[in-house]
Amino acid sequence: MSLPEQSSAHLPELFEIFIGSSRGHSYGACWDRPVVIYESFGPDFEGREQVELAPSRAQWERFWRTMDEIGIWQWAERYEQVSPFEPTELGSAAAQWSVALAHDGRQVCSSGTGAGPGSADLEESAAFDALLEAVSRLLGSRNFV
Repeated sequence: MSLPEQSSAHLPELFEIFIGSSRGHSYGACWDRPVVIYESFGPDFEGREQVELAPSRAQWERFWRTMDEIGIWQWAERYEQVSPFEPTELGSAAAQWSVALAHDGRQVCSSGTGAGPGSADLEESAAFDALLEAVSRLLGSRNFV
């Protein structure tokens, strides 16, 4: 007797998310069938931790529902903080982030520096906060901020 084949409709076609800066903590997660590889780094990208995780079907389904709720599929390609007081040649302490997702026939590639959807200040972007919270839940409550 063979077991019924389990549907993989909940799994991503593409899942890559990163947030961080060289002056603070950084976090990344990417889909590498059949696991998600989670990485965290300290300032200057030191103290690297890497863990392989296998989110459950329920965790993935909740993640995709949240992505629909925050409208991630319509996010702009780029969000940039405008700061007239910080010369660009000095580098920015602002968090840099990127997200690339593909699932169920939809995809998004979006990134930013210090800004996010709905706000020129990343710390005030409710949609971005919801993304980070959803990623943390997907990864078993691991840090992603």
